Amino acid sequence: MGEQKGNILMGKYEMGKMLGQGTFAKVYHARNIETSQSVAIKVTDKEKVLKGGLTDQIKREISVMKLVKHPNIVQMYEVMATKTKIYFVLEHVKGGELFNKVQRGRLKEDAARKYFQQLICAVDFCHSRGVYHRDLKPENLLLDENSNSATEGKEQEAKKLSNLNAFDIISLSTGLDLSGMFEDNDKKRESKFTSTNSASTIVSKIEDIAKCMRLKLVKKDGGMMRMESFKPGRKGVMSIDAEIFEVTPDFHLVELKKTNGDTIEYQKVLNQEMRPALKDIVWAWQGEQQPQPQPQQQPC
Repeated sequence: MGEQKGNILMGKYEMGKMLGQGTFAKVYHARNIETSQSVAIKVTDKEKVLKGGLTDQIKREISVMKLVKHPNIVQMYEVMATKTKIYFVLEHVKGGELFNKVQRGRLKEDAARKYFQQLICAVDFCHSRGVYHRDLKPENLLLDENSNSATEGKEQEAKKLSNLNAFDIISLSTGLDLSGMFEDNDKKRESKFTSTNSASTIVSKIEDIAKCMRLKLVKKDGGMMRMESFKPGRKGVMSIDAEIFEVTPDFHLVELKKTNGDTIEYQKVLNQEMRPALKDIVWAWQGEQQPQPQPQQQPC
């Protein structure tokens, strides 16, 4: 493979301006000639790597970046090398460092919450694969052009989901549920459960359940759905709202609420039909302990 000729690297990437420079590497903006995709290319000098004793570190960096593919982690597309240089082709994150944004002034609560949710989601993903960053700080958190941490490949439905406020999060712990102090907390007309499924999976599941239960879907707006019975009951047509709240992209709270109709009829439908049908996407129902795995007895 040939080295860089003119401003074309490996016959594939058109090199652009330098984006940054460190002790052992320079980072350039580049464009994939075949797809027109913008990328960032980190160029490392082999001689400096060898002299600095960084060979194992470079190998580890390559293996780790291949291992961690996540919407909020900068993606590595490929690694190329010549006799003198190593080229890391990376996702181009255009929004700059979070540090620069914080420097300009205090973040609003919604923005700070969003960045924190994206950060803990990415860190949890890394930890689940035995990878630890050990240097998390605003200077190392990049934003895309939409001001999302690293990048965001979420479901279409998730873009319209509501975020939880402090009281919603507190209420997930039964012993700390303060909602009764601030609102009419009629437990008979609403139920909440948490799920580790994606928003699109939860929406699809609720749609399937509504169809099986012969409930018509009369409203769907992102994470908000409304279902109604075809025939009126004792107190008119039963109406059930399902709203999905995002805790993190991989953890959601779902609230089911009766908005019209008879409460006894709703409770019967909820407990005898909806709850059993939802069991494969429910992590835990609010107010109920998550079932713990039973210890396995060793054979004699």
